[in-house]
Amino acid sequence: MNFKLLKVRLDRIKTQKHTLTPEDMLMLVTQEKADLNSGFFSRLFSVTIPQKWEFSINSSEEIGVASELVELIETVFIPNYQGHAKNYAWLEQCILFKLKHQASMNISELVSRYLSKIEKSEHLQISREILKILFEREPSNAVIKAQAIVYKRSQIYTSAIEKFEYYFEHCSYQETLYFD
Repeated sequence: MNFKLLKVRLDRIKTQKHTLTPEDMLMLVTQEKADLNSGFFSRLFSVTIPQKWEFSINSSEEIGVASELVELIETVFIPNYQGHAKNYAWLEQCILFKLKHQASMNISELVSRYLSKIEKSEHLQISREILKILFEREPSNAVIKAQAIVYKRSQIYTSAIEKFEYYFEHCSYQETLYFD
């Protein structure tokens, strides 16, 4: 979908948010010719749920429009299409967009809100990419530990061991003994 059409559609969603269903909003942002008056069966075959969200970024204005789309994905589509969101890593795609294109991103807030979800994500490649960016921007023990866990789950054992060693060298932890 071209930039101008997406901008118009997002403006329409903003003004008519309370009268549009999540399915209507999805049709508006994914289809060139969205027919909101279509019946059940035509919607059944015409609504396509995207696997990968496309964020075309060539200017600051496009970043603003893409940011609005990301907000819509996070607030409307992920809660209403949870299965698809999980299968296609919608949350991870949104986080990666924010990290790459929003300079004013609060990294500490992102870490506290999403780190456990990123760590447990089934989409290991995108999780590794997110964690790499987080570590480069604001290294913390929690991010290092999450990186180690994701590397282990990805079966990249050398990197996992390095991260765990780094974590235990730089993190204060209490040694305890457990008896069965």
